[in-house]
Amino acid sequence: MPGVTVSINLSADALHDPDVVQALEMGLALNNLTPSLVIVELTESVMLKSPEMALVIMQSIVGMGMHLSIDDYGAGFSSLTYVKQLPAHELKIDKSFITDLINSRQDRAIVESSIDLGHDFGLKVLAEGVEDQATMDMLHQAGCDLGQGWHFAKALSLPVFKKWALAFK
Repeated sequence: MPGVTVSINLSADALHDPDVVQALEMGLALNNLTPSLVIVELTESVMLKSPEMALVIMQSIVGMGMHLSIDDYGAGFSSLTYVKQLPAHELKIDKSFITDLINSRQDRAIVESSIDLGHDFGLKVLAEGVEDQATMDMLHQAGCDLGQGWHFAKALSLPVFKKWALAFK
């Protein structure tokens, strides 16, 4: 659908495959996708194995016009040394911090500081796993840019998604 972004999750191993850039280029061409509407999601663990090669491939992806998202932020071995090097556009806070956001002072502190950090790095911040309005309201108050989760919609087939999305035009 015109104007709708498509996200692709890439594993750390895929990012170390020298053919991944060519595969992404072919996928764009075969599916007639506008690169700026494609978001490649990577965990920060991509930097743990061969960070130099990972950075070169990420820069190639960004150079093609696609966007990079740091997925599941905070869930793994978050290293700010690596995160600050990533040519990313978005930081996705892991749902494990969102699920009990209303009741957990610790989760609120992690989420609020992650939002601030993302914004300080010039990134949009997305919260994964938003399941109710109260959580969305708290995230909005904290300055979170985007939310993802069942509060907005359950997983939908393509025909049902198109109908759902057209209802918002």
